[in-house]
Amino acid sequence: MDQGAQQVGIGRRDFVRLTGGIIAAGAVTGTASAAPNSDWPQPRADASRTATTDANGPKDDGGTRWSTSGSDTGVVVGDCIYLGDSGTVRAVRLGDGSERWSVLTEGFIVGLSATDETVYVAVGGEWTGIVALSTIDGTEQWRQELPQPRHAPTIDDDLYVVVEEPESIDSDEFEGSLLSLSTTNGTVQWEYSFDLDGGGPSAPAVANGTVYVAGSDVLAINSDGTESWRNPDGGHTLAVAAGTVYVSFSPGMRALSASDGADQWEYIATVDGRPAEDARASAPAVTDGTVYFGLTDYLREGAAGIYALSTTDGSEQWITPFDSDVVIGAPAVADGVLYSHAAGFADFPSLRGTVENGRTFALDAADGSQRWEIGDAEDTEFSDLIVTEGLVLVSKLSILAGTSEILALEGVDS
Repeated sequence: MDQGAQQVGIGRRDFVRLTGGIIAAGAVTGTASAAPNSDWPQPRADASRTATTDANGPKDDGGTRWSTSGSDTGVVVGDCIYLGDSGTVRAVRLGDGSERWSVLTEGFIVGLSATDETVYVAVGGEWTGIVALSTIDGTEQWRQELPQPRHAPTIDDDLYVVVEEPESIDSDEFEGSLLSLSTTNGTVQWEYSFDLDGGGPSAPAVANGTVYVAGSDVLAINSDGTESWRNPDGGHTLAVAAGTVYVSFSPGMRALSASDGADQWEYIATVDGRPAEDARASAPAVTDGTVYFGLTDYLREGAAGIYALSTTDGSEQWITPFDSDVVIGAPAVADGVLYSHAAGFADFPSLRGTVENGRTFALDAADGSQRWEIGDAEDTEFSDLIVTEGLVLVSKLSILAGTSEILALEGVDS
């Protein structure tokens, strides 16, 4: 395939939908300067997936600074947000939303993470693997062919990637591995083969050299690829903070010792004294002695909302309830403010599972009181968001029109 450099504009993004495969083009030059306390370099902010940052996000709703096309909120390093959307990796300036560079792919982008120097792109399609691009101009640094990546890579000293074997992609049973790759050249350092039941593992979280993954079991994997411990009470997603692994499950949150996997506490959301069995917790955010998560109750009223629990014992600090039939997104926390999103289910039974009436909101992290909210358009859905200095970045999908855009929201205090 043609791998020569090719400058592209935003208007040509749909070209890549015609083919499938590998990174095929280069970009426009520029420089990236790191801004203190503003980076969100990988999904859920950091390798431990705590979804917290020292940045000062907008505390009051003041409107949209800029918008650009895109359906993936990406990652932030320095003065750019890096977006992977519809077969294109783009560097967009945080100041005004202008494009610094863009790189076409001939496949689809599973997700991306970044450092000051490199954007690591998980690619699916005819060719699958990880491609490393320069943050300066998008030129390719290296590529490593792998089985199908399931998530954006997690960056610590190495890259950690969950991959799936081709024969299991359309199967109910997962077959795949956790790989450790060199950030320098993509060489595989070690491989851990999963033996999990069901639909496969979460994106990995890394803390103190140990990799943690949730699935039918919760696993801790040592820095050499050997298994450290496993807890048979599995979950959906996890985050690691201060020696504790926080695991979301249906319907609540549990805490495990990061050193040996021992149960520390478990919180189960209830309605009228009974467990909200059909509710599902979002990915957690953890900071300052509190773990936060959104809870969606698919069948019963009364459980949907944002929950704040003590990291010490799982006791409730506060709950901000939402109306019934609402999907609650995963929270992010910055400088005492919690940011998340919600959407209602479609009214027609045949469309159950389709969400609409989306909105993005900010709550006071100390007590759950609302600070601001935007959205609530009938055909709108918002994505999980990221926070950088003075901005909240979120993807807004217009369902009926079939269009999406990235919004950079700023407050009156920005």
